[in-house]
Amino acid sequence: MAHGTLPYSNIVIPSAPNWFETKIMVYSPDDTLIYGTRCDLMVFKDIASKSALPRFHIMKHAHSKRITSLAINPKWSEKQLLVTAGEDKFVKLWDMAHYDTMGMHQQHLQSEKVIAAEFCGSDKILSVSNDGHVVLWNYIRNEMSHLSNIFGSVKVTVTGCSICPHNPNVAAFGLKTGLILIVDLKGKGSIISKLRGHDKEVVDLDWCPIPFNIFPNDPKNKVVISPQQFIAARGKSHESIVEDETVSNVSTSIEKIPTLEQQIGATVSKISTMADFQELEITASTESVVTSSESQKNQQHVAETVPLHLLVVIPKR
Repeated sequence: MAHGTLPYSNIVIPSAPNWFETKIMVYSPDDTLIYGTRCDLMVFKDIASKSALPRFHIMKHAHSKRITSLAINPKWSEKQLLVTAGEDKFVKLWDMAHYDTMGMHQQHLQSEKVIAAEFCGSDKILSVSNDGHVVLWNYIRNEMSHLSNIFGSVKVTVTGCSICPHNPNVAAFGLKTGLILIVDLKGKGSIISKLRGHDKEVVDLDWCPIPFNIFPNDPKNKVVISPQQFIAARGKSHESIVEDETVSNVSTSIEKIPTLEQQIGATVSKISTMADFQELEITASTESVVTSSESQKNQQHVAETVPLHLLVVIPKR
């Protein structure tokens, strides 16, 4: 991977040998690039500098077997922490200021593969194996919580995981079947909502990284529309989009829609890709998303405790 802003035409950073692992490379706010090779960690600091070469460091034998996942602390500017997982079934916490380990665990010995390890708030790390074994590690107290029944009766093969940046008690898990599970991590854990968006396995997923809620918390802010209405309303005024008697104070509700486009530069037409959904309800007063499918007209999956944020999912090619 060449960095075009560098003044040196011969500076090339080789791609990660584990490039097919979706969580094998991270980039920090201070322009530090870290990726995993077979067993080592490659660290490039000041990679965006236009006046000097990047500083390079190899952390040899970070794992005894192939590295499968990397993640950095969300508060990187305060403390430079990195968590890694490997096929040796270790989950390790690293102090990247000193290139040293701060702790580790091997709580996935009975699992086939540790899929991901992610920071969960300011004091926990969540790790998950492909068979759905979830471990919450409080690395400050060095305490472990096993959420072995978090998926209930659903038989899962987990392919990816992402923690909500606005609520560390909420995680999204992608499955081999194409299903996405939104999970509450409090207590023993429970499934909040099931989203069907792909026919093949989910290879990666992430939450929209904006630092604020995309809809104001206004009791009057309620819009009920369908994807078909979104498509038909392209290029029309917002007042023509909503045609549902359940909408209260339509003028107030509609004024909130441009806010989504203005704040995050998104186009509402992207919702038309949700072909499996018959109806999408956005309700800021309860900050929830309610969806109902064609095959489940009498059922609704309600995420009442989850703030309304965007979830980006990458389908398998």
